[in-house]
Amino acid sequence: MIRPTLILQMNLDESVYSDEVVAEIKRSYSYVAPAVVQSHETGDAAPENIMRFLVKIHRPYWRSSEEGADELWNEVMRKWLKNMVYKVSSTMVAYNRQRRLRFESQLVFDWLEVEFADVTLSMRLNADCSLEEHGAVELADRVRALVNDGVLDGEIACVRVPSRASYEAQRAAIEAARAEEAAAEAAAEAEEGEEPADAAEAIEAAEAPESTEGAPAEDAAEEAAEAEPQPEPEPVNFDIDTTMWGIEYADGTVREFDSSKDEFVA
Repeated sequence: MIRPTLILQMNLDESVYSDEVVAEIKRSYSYVAPAVVQSHETGDAAPENIMRFLVKIHRPYWRSSEEGADELWNEVMRKWLKNMVYKVSSTMVAYNRQRRLRFESQLVFDWLEVEFADVTLSMRLNADCSLEEHGAVELADRVRALVNDGVLDGEIACVRVPSRASYEAQRAAIEAARAEEAAAEAAAEAEEGEEPADAAEAIEAAEAPESTEGAPAEDAAEEAAEAEPQPEPEPVNFDIDTTMWGIEYADGTVREFDSSKDEFVA
């Protein structure tokens, strides 16, 4: 049976790279595929961690013009890709869950890249590192079809979904909306706190002793519990709009592609 060979190449920002992290990653992903872990400098760019699939198979599967390519893609590659995306995505989510429970910082991968024969497909992961495997296969199908139809041509190095510009705009909008919502809630709470207490509450407050000596034991227990370290909260995902793609060429040129119209917009 024809089956691709997979190597996981993980490119970590230098700020999170360490021998301990490398050993832990290789142990966690050993059941999926061999892993190569390396680091990169961030420079002026925002730190990113990348999970890359290096796909090895000695038969044509990408270009429909090559004999047997479509059959191999439909019968082998699509099923294999779906299975691998599911395994790796599940492992990333479980790995971070364990780190949270140990009160350790999460290792967030920002992009999952699949290096196909002629082009790399880079897909933005959710905040918890998850990616829906059906969507990944459908996206790979779509990119392959557009390449074979000549809609996407030239020396394309990477198809990034969504484009960096699109994703950053979406994230900024989400963060602004959440900040606005938090501010509105804080204002509402402040307004409620300014309301005058009723007479009974005012009298009770006036008669209450200023000293906290002799406070109930449950108050002390509550304070102690609050002082204990708490695991990191679950990451908050948002629905990523994948309409706008970034077509990145070998010479460094990037063009925006509207996948809803199958046409370039820049």
